Amino acid sequence: MTYTKKSRSAWLAGVMSLALGMAGCAQGGPAGGNANPAPSDKGKNEPAAMSTEPITLTVFNTSMGDELFKTAFEEPIKKKYPFITIQVVKRAKGSMIEDLVAGGTVPDILFLDSGADIITYKDLDVPLDMTLLAKKYNFDLGRIDPAVIDDMKAYAGAGNEGKLLALPRSINVEALFYNKDIFDKFGVPYPKDGMTWDDAIELAKKVTKLVDGVQFRGIGINDNILIPYNQLSLPLLDANDNAVVNTDPWKNWFGTMKRIYEMDGGKLASQDYGKASQYYLKDKTLAMFASTTIFGSLPEAIKGGLNWDVVALPTFKEAPGRTIQMFAPGMAISKTSKYKEQAFQAIAHILSDEVQTAEIKQGRMTVLKNQEIKKEYGKENPILEGKNREALIKNQLAPTRKPVSKYDSVAAPVMQAKFKEVVVNDKDVNTALREAEEQINQQIAKLKVK
Repeated sequence: MTYTKKSRSAWLAGVMSLALGMAGCAQGGPAGGNANPAPSDKGKNEPAAMSTEPITLTVFNTSMGDELFKTAFEEPIKKKYPFITIQVVKRAKGSMIEDLVAGGTVPDILFLDSGADIITYKDLDVPLDMTLLAKKYNFDLGRIDPAVIDDMKAYAGAGNEGKLLALPRSINVEALFYNKDIFDKFGVPYPKDGMTWDDAIELAKKVTKLVDGVQFRGIGINDNILIPYNQLSLPLLDANDNAVVNTDPWKNWFGTMKRIYEMDGGKLASQDYGKASQYYLKDKTLAMFASTTIFGSLPEAIKGGLNWDVVALPTFKEAPGRTIQMFAPGMAISKTSKYKEQAFQAIAHILSDEVQTAEIKQGRMTVLKNQEIKKEYGKENPILEGKNREALIKNQLAPTRKPVSKYDSVAAPVMQAKFKEVVVNDKDVNTALREAEEQINQQIAKLKVK
């Protein structure tokens, strides 16, 4: 899934518990119809019985496109459970989650784009704790990547320890896409997997050149992802929602990344900042682009002449082998659903080996830790034919920053704005971070008194 800036701040979703103690149990079976399920009295590895009574599950689709929703969610569920019909409720004006809660029409299954969504759901007392359902159907949390579990725990927040409020659907992948023609033009070797940011910046200098009035730049980043989900797991706020960004680790991050724009020819004017995607995909003047997957945009770019490949996201020497923190869509169940068990089984099937394998073959990263499944990445996506597919599974997820706060969505845009001032206006890093901390605290204080 390609990240878009529509964000109700790009935070991913979900809250999950490690305290279910079910590693090694068989994956869940079919659904029943109890609104208030109790653990099954069957054997530990024997799933509860299934009701095949025809039902309709309503699904709150926050942003997934119609075709993707059909192939990645609706069709797999219909194939597994032909008695379940899926009805979509799209997030739009008049049908935001607040509207649905007020009208008493909250859908059975709730998609989550980000942590901002799950925090909103929690504040509205919407999501069901799926702990008992997971036990009843022997859903094995041990199959899921531990880093994903850690992320779910971080988003749980105080008072929700031990609860399973959501499950992840997939993981967004961040990598370094590059234009082979630019490297060929200047006789420079292509990027490689395993580079540090220092390596990537030095390589970028060799392809940042002005030729016949065209400015080629070496590297661009999407700071709207790399700041909040930074590879160093740096928090934005402490447990009391006070900003903690005027620190040496954040100075290191800002100092490293600003070097991208300090090389001769790398300077950007204000109106050009934030257009790395355009420069890479359309203008083809950007040699390397650090981004979440851009498979949706690549076909058109390829038609326009882009000759591309990809390597693993460069890393900080302080955190070798780490990509960004967990940033992914998720799924929750409404407390008011009449079909809680069927909803849980539908979600469990989306997380089955079968469906996750089909998804990863298309280039949508699995949340499962199964390495054999991960090796299937992109095998059936024609965009990735002949490309360095392994680059997208090389790095491990960075641990989720702690703590996670509902006000992270306030802090992140301030940090992005200050980083832009460092890049465009040559603002001193120390000054920028001091101002960022002050502004974040001021904005949160205003929100808290409302």
